[in-house]
Amino acid sequence: MVEKPAPATRSLGANVGGDSLQTAQYVEEVIAFFNACVQLHSLSDGWVAFVGDSMGHEYEVDMSAVPELLRIVSDVPDHKYVFSLRGAWCFMWSFEGDLYFGLRPLS
Repeated sequence: MVEKPAPATRSLGANVGGDSLQTAQYVEEVIAFFNACVQLHSLSDGWVAFVGDSMGHEYEVDMSAVPELLRIVSDVPDHKYVFSLRGAWCFMWSFEGDLYFGLRPLS
């Protein structure tokens, strides 16, 4: 698993409100982390699943659309997940701003 803790400057952001989270700027770091994990593991999924804690449904999107999707949902205050439709890997962006990426264990 790869993990990237949220920057210390975000630690109180969710509790302070207003522009303290600066999510529009942070989302570019999130996208860079996601893209680095995709490249590191040579992922070539065509379609992936996306879901957030407050969403009632899972959405399937083209992998190439994930960066723009993350920009669009960046201000939604919940945990966000992108994962392989085969269950081979999962990316998670926590409400607090921590980033996680993991591969399915080999059996």
